Amino acid sequence: MRPKPIRAGYSPCCPARCRLDLSSHRDLGPHLTDPQVIEEIVRAVVLKTSMRLQACQEGRMSPQELSEADRKLREWLTVTLMGENGSFRTTEDWNPSGLARYLRETIPEALRQALGRSPENDLETISAAVELLVAEVWSAVRRGGAEAESVPLWWSSLLTGEPDPLP
Repeated sequence: MRPKPIRAGYSPCCPARCRLDLSSHRDLGPHLTDPQVIEEIVRAVVLKTSMRLQACQEGRMSPQELSEADRKLREWLTVTLMGENGSFRTTEDWNPSGLARYLRETIPEALRQALGRSPENDLETISAAVELLVAEVWSAVRRGGAEAESVPLWWSSLLTGEPDPLP
């Protein structure tokens, strides 16, 4: 008895009615142009920053460890927003070039203040934006309450290019 040929789009182990797509599609992860994805990332940053602050206040984390954790966070955020984190997908015209251009047009003075000068390339632009984001998260965490809740929404709008992210 000859085995049945495998037809494209069908699994040999599924019943005939199952139309499992076995093409080369794969889950590439959450999309960085989705405001909900960015909001979730920033919410996690707020939560983890709050937890680290508490750990430092309770003596479970040293100020040096806190500083190192912040450095790693800024590095991860920069790599992610540059579109170089394989856990996330993006469009090649947004991360990094479209995002960097949008940031330079939307918050040029804030970028200059964070960097001490105007950013010269996409990496500098996104790194400066990450510095601003982390500084705002720290400020909000220290104040607590509703302040910390507003940070993720505002930054998700800004980092995805939604209209009017400025208050």
